[in-house]
Amino acid sequence: MTPVTKSRVAVSYARWSTVRQAEGSTEERQLELAREYAARHGLKLDERSYVDAGLSGYKGRNLQPGAALHSLVEAIKENRIPRDAVILVESQDRLSRLDPLTALDSFRSILSLGVSVVTLQDNKVWTKASLTGENFGDLVLSL
Repeated sequence: MTPVTKSRVAVSYARWSTVRQAEGSTEERQLELAREYAARHGLKLDERSYVDAGLSGYKGRNLQPGAALHSLVEAIKENRIPRDAVILVESQDRLSRLDPLTALDSFRSILSLGVSVVTLQDNKVWTKASLTGENFGDLVLSL
């Protein structure tokens, strides 16, 4: 895992599965974690938040066109979000709850764009190098 350097853009991604969760503090909790991390690490938090409300990670709906995660990935591909941006997410399971091999492939495709992904619950920074380095085992276990 690579440390996050200052002056980079950070983008928040949040997801939850049920309407009941939306009625609670789920969104605010996830966004507050992102704000705190960005402030602590001198990152410029992009005003855009990508939120998939009520989309199951088990079925991968957040990866399909029309979903916020899909839109986030497309924005990176189209250089509307810098390739060295930091994606802030509460935990790995916010990105995917698919089977581990499929989740790994999705995660790999995001990291291959050049962005870093920070999982805020454990403060781990994931980069393309994480896919080949000694931290690869940690990545697989986190899925």
